[in-house]
Amino acid sequence: VISAGLPGAFAEYVRIPRARLGQTVFKLPDSIDNESGALVEPYAVGLRVAHHANPSPHDTVVVFGLGMIGLTALQTLTLAGAGRIIGVDRSAKRLETATLLGATSVIDASRDGWESDLFALTGDGAAGYGGSTNGNADIVCECTGAPSVFTTAISTVRRGGSLVVVALYENTAEIDPNQIVIKDLRLQGSFGYGSGAFRGFPDALSLIEENKLATKDLITHRFNLEEIQQAFDIQLNRNSSIKVMIIP
Repeated sequence: VISAGLPGAFAEYVRIPRARLGQTVFKLPDSIDNESGALVEPYAVGLRVAHHANPSPHDTVVVFGLGMIGLTALQTLTLAGAGRIIGVDRSAKRLETATLLGATSVIDASRDGWESDLFALTGDGAAGYGGSTNGNADIVCECTGAPSVFTTAISTVRRGGSLVVVALYENTAEIDPNQIVIKDLRLQGSFGYGSGAFRGFPDALSLIEENKLATKDLITHRFNLEEIQQAFDIQLNRNSSIKVMIIP
């Protein structure tokens, strides 16, 4: 596990600070191939999201953003017992994959009026601050990093519901803090894989080994190391890619 801000692993040798087997370095079981092993990291992130969300079988969960983190969160939320999961994205490819991986419903955010479609699925909430009618989702997970979606996510959570934010943002989101207070929301950030009692990496390894998490369905492209620039360019195209794999 290499900390954020340090050089990555597209090299023949990698220096791992404070290497500790079972803590910062994990052995890949023989039963997990290298491609599936490369997905342990995003699944560890998704498991932490589900840990924070703590869904019940009666909960309606909305996941905004169906890239790697959103799709891993969708699966881990299902394993954690969420009753209904609605996926939201602008990419037809990612919406299709979300349905394949167990989303109850999906919303195409590239269409006009998609917010109304979403609120119709979650059920109308009580009139909130400012007199607007909001969604009625029990849990919302924000995985897009788009400031405008953060605002919509707050509107989508019911009174007393939970908003788990896992995305990182390049631009500042403008929000009305009164919405958080008056709707009595629980706002939770989720960064990385956790520590202490919660350990995302070992759990992700175990679930992949037990075939409880999809891996091959998420890999859309494979490139060798000499084609790495092309791989990054493809990864930026959300309409065609999910996980782009580099195979030395």
